[in-house]
Amino acid sequence: MTSSTRHMSRLTIAVATLVALPALPAEAGQKAKQIEFGIKSTRAKIDSGTQGGWIPMYGPGDNLIIEGGSIHAVYTGQTADGVVEIRLCSSDDGGLSWGETSVIARSPDFDGNGAAVATGPDPTTPGRTLFHVVWADRAARQIVYARGYMTGSPWFPWTWSTPVSVSGTASAAGETRSVAADAHGGVHVAFAGYLSGVGGGVFYSRSLDAGQTFIETAQAVAMEQSDEPDIAADALGNVFIAWKGPWVGPPLGSQVRFSKRPIGDTSFVTPVTVNTAYAGHFGSLAIIDQYDMCIAWAYGGVAIACTTNGGSSWTEYLVTTDSADLTHLAVDGNGVWNLTWLGYQPGAEGIQFSRSTTGVSKWLSPSLVDAIGDYSPKIAVDTAGLAHIAYPNYQWTVVYFSKEKK
Repeated sequence: MTSSTRHMSRLTIAVATLVALPALPAEAGQKAKQIEFGIKSTRAKIDSGTQGGWIPMYGPGDNLIIEGGSIHAVYTGQTADGVVEIRLCSSDDGGLSWGETSVIARSPDFDGNGAAVATGPDPTTPGRTLFHVVWADRAARQIVYARGYMTGSPWFPWTWSTPVSVSGTASAAGETRSVAADAHGGVHVAFAGYLSGVGGGVFYSRSLDAGQTFIETAQAVAMEQSDEPDIAADALGNVFIAWKGPWVGPPLGSQVRFSKRPIGDTSFVTPVTVNTAYAGHFGSLAIIDQYDMCIAWAYGGVAIACTTNGGSSWTEYLVTTDSADLTHLAVDGNGVWNLTWLGYQPGAEGIQFSRSTTGVSKWLSPSLVDAIGDYSPKIAVDTAGLAHIAYPNYQWTVVYFSKEKK
């Protein structure tokens, strides 16, 4: 069974009627060099304690955190009795082995299509890192938040707060949530939803005390057709959000949209459309600072748009024309962009990876990470610039990990 027949990509229907757009003068796949991935031959098992039926890392936001000498993965799992658990699992040996699972929260009402995580300092305890986790409660139609910290070794134990709703009066739309944290105790949450009497759109909630209280909930970012907003924040507390916007028809299909809330402002700026050359889809946002950032998405192939002026203008580049879906983007400390996605190209199905080689205009030819990997891979980059990727198998019953070989 190939990945193209395992699950129908949501992208397939969306782009089936789109007209091909002319290629930009970007140079994709410029080098034949292949990045080699592998651990324990190809992959290590993070967790196999799920019954399938859910996609454990689906949706916007980050799921893989590299913190000091440890690697942490956040995901969902379903038990045999139908309860969905929000889980964290850690490794302190570079991903070779993974410890006991920490259950953040559990309920049959939780959405099983993943969670998102961000880390930030604990203002009350110097040296402590807080993990901020968000997910959806399908029954209550709320975005739920909990924060935690490690109280022992990287494997156990963890201390987690009581989960609370952070979506205010808005009705949240499933797995469409993400979270970011800044260096001053700010916690920032974005989600798609619906506000009675107002309509649907992208909403924002924030805490200024590292998640103890949320002083703003369900602030409207953009009241328009929208899905899967991805949020980022710089160290100062400037906030940036990208999302799949309104459908405009062929050849662009959906717009990729962007807005920001500069520190000190009380609202988000008017959203702008990022894509003019490649059909839009769910985007993954990563930032270097308040000026330099990129959004990557699958349009059939993979495209990326970047700005160097804080989002006032954007330039699009082609990463690959290979059939793809579900991108996730990360940038290392040297400004090198790293990108993973689910490939559907015959002969190259599975989890794929590429890296920018000259700014963002040139990219390495895609490398196969794992042929058995499926839906929604997530990437993080360590201080040496090496890519780490987590992903489920095609039955959605196991969460795997692989990393770039030195």
